[in-house]
Amino acid sequence: MTRRYSAKLLFQYRVDHGKGSAKRRTCEERIIVYSAATPASAIAEAKRLGRASECSTTNHDGIPWHIEFIGVMDIIPHGLEMEPETVWYDIRERLLPSERRASLVLSDVELRKRASEP
Repeated sequence: MTRRYSAKLLFQYRVDHGKGSAKRRTCEERIIVYSAATPASAIAEAKRLGRASECSTTNHDGIPWHIEFIGVMDIIPHGLEMEPETVWYDIRERLLPSERRASLVLSDVELRKRASEP
């Protein structure tokens, strides 16, 4: 029986200037959804999908840059608590979440801006 999983993958964007890479790099955390038969195969599939997303090219100045898969940050099986449209969830305690709403959630303006990004 296959089961749906979500995994959070970590990638780094690395520019190769020929004299070593910068220590501070732009990183991407990507959440993917996929199916696997067992927990072990789910981990292997997350890593396979991460490695398959790696790429290298050159920028407009001819300098090589790379998107490199670093690893799996987290993985969750989709159980009964997951609605079909849910891809990720995290349960944690927060101090006064409704009172601190403005600092915890994005405004509609910021949400529209992010939703419009490529």
